[in-house]
Amino acid sequence: MLDLRDPQTVRERALARHQRLPARETLHAWDDELCRALEGKADEKTLSFLLSIMLDGFPQVKTPGIDIYVDGALLLISGEQVSPQIVDAAISRVWRKNRFPPSIAEFLDECSEMTKTATTTRRVITKMIALRDNAEDALIATGDLPEVSASFRP
Repeated sequence: MLDLRDPQTVRERALARHQRLPARETLHAWDDELCRALEGKADEKTLSFLLSIMLDGFPQVKTPGIDIYVDGALLLISGEQVSPQIVDAAISRVWRKNRFPPSIAEFLDECSEMTKTATTTRRVITKMIALRDNAEDALIATGDLPEVSASFRP
């Protein structure tokens, strides 16, 4: 964070930071999407559909009974706070990494990993929003940014 006690001394850094950081609307859109991914919960029908699609992506010879796999996975996932976005991200990762379907435990590990990744990404975005606000405060104080923009902050 820039020290705002003497905004003139941090003016150049504030200008550079303001130019490099994504637009406020973009940062908030990313944050909203990650919030939905972290706070959402997929219903059983959606989970069944996504798991079936995942298994269909593997050669049939190597795929266990799809109904049994889906039922077992649903039994374990139903108690978890897992959104369709997290399941989708886990499936994409499984398809890139594995040549064969993962065990249910391995798939749940992938879902946990995607949740951790989304949480970490959300923290980074929150920090970027704070850095942008801080840079704007410095630029408003130096007259390089009209104060009007401060009124548009959420």
